[in-house]
Amino acid sequence: MPWITSRSPGRRVTARDAAWSSVEFFRVLGPFPDVPVDAVRRSLIALHAQRPTSRFVCRLDHRRGRWVPLSATGFAQWVDRLIVPMGAGLDADACARVLNAEVLEDRPMVLAAGGRFGGLRASHSVGDARVTDALLAEVLAAATTGRTATYPVPRPDRLPWVRAFAHQFGGHPGRLPAAVRIRRPPPPATSAASGAGRHLTVAYASAASAPGTLTQVRKWRDEHAPGVAVSAVLFSAMYATMRRNLGEPDPAGFVVLVDARRYLPAGLTVEGNFVWGEHVRPTSPEDPAAVAAAVAELVRSRRVLTMLGLHNLRSALHRVGAPMLRTPGRSRAVTPATPARPHLTVTYLGRNDSFAALPWSLHDQARIIGVVSPSGPRGITVAMDELDDALHITASYHPEVFDSRTVTAAVVDAAQAVAGGRG
Repeated sequence: MPWITSRSPGRRVTARDAAWSSVEFFRVLGPFPDVPVDAVRRSLIALHAQRPTSRFVCRLDHRRGRWVPLSATGFAQWVDRLIVPMGAGLDADACARVLNAEVLEDRPMVLAAGGRFGGLRASHSVGDARVTDALLAEVLAAATTGRTATYPVPRPDRLPWVRAFAHQFGGHPGRLPAAVRIRRPPPPATSAASGAGRHLTVAYASAASAPGTLTQVRKWRDEHAPGVAVSAVLFSAMYATMRRNLGEPDPAGFVVLVDARRYLPAGLTVEGNFVWGEHVRPTSPEDPAAVAAAVAELVRSRRVLTMLGLHNLRSALHRVGAPMLRTPGRSRAVTPATPARPHLTVTYLGRNDSFAALPWSLHDQARIIGVVSPSGPRGITVAMDELDDALHITASYHPEVFDSRTVTAAVVDAAQAVAGGRG
């Protein structure tokens, strides 16, 4: 079989990444003058030639739980399976619908090409947004400018969690009590059951704020909440707009995602997933200062490392004697409450310089859509990206639980609110 290099059985998917194997996500960016299919194909072949064992260009064997490398001949035969052709006339939402319907099977990811928008759909076992955004930006940059793609991230270091834990606690044992003080997420106040059971699908609503939005937000912050991070201002604004449109989030507060790379020794790199989310409950979720204090306490405590370690251990124990990975599929039937109150997750990736450097053709019509499976039946995940001083907001949700028009109104409300200064 020519796909397997040097009779290699491949690399085992780590416990850290195996836990994410049933989750997929996608991104859509554009417009660009053109994202040629042939150029994307050449970029992928170049990346495979540079690092044929990279998870981006391996087959994902769910049954054996391994990344299976391909020979140069095998990858040349297989590469077209990694590209989803898009018509030249498709807009961002049409591209998003195509990617949302794509079934990956043994592919770690697929790339959208052929039109004015590019995109990626990936198994979350490939990695978190820091990793996949770097790859998407590099492929699009190479494909739209005609240069040769180069691998966008350094080779990863081994045992990143162990090294992060040793770096943070080896010489500072006094930090351990706060780190092991695990906080269980609060239970919802309302039941999630009533009405007929149904299977869940994933939908999204997206909007972009006016140019100059982030400048206005920072100006408002400097005047009213000096020293507070922009992310805290945005999180509080998202909470307020969701409450106005969808009702009080339940449980109160929201889940924030913390990139644990901040705890690594300087210079170390991670491949795959190294992010953890924890529910925080600020004293006033609509007050940026209270949000900033709650998030700062979480980061300072280093509980993220503890939870990430426990999560990895549980995943490893589940795989003892059973290497098979969980595969994505339709969510089980549920009986959502009517009306449902959202369980909110917020994430702000900030300004992505690699995205900003791409050859956008119409900056005032730029779109960034980022969709990830919600955390549960009542989950709504709000992802925020900054581009050219505008804020791009995407809310992922289950349309069987939440009314699509209401979620769309909430996202548009959020974009308008932050454009006004804060929200």
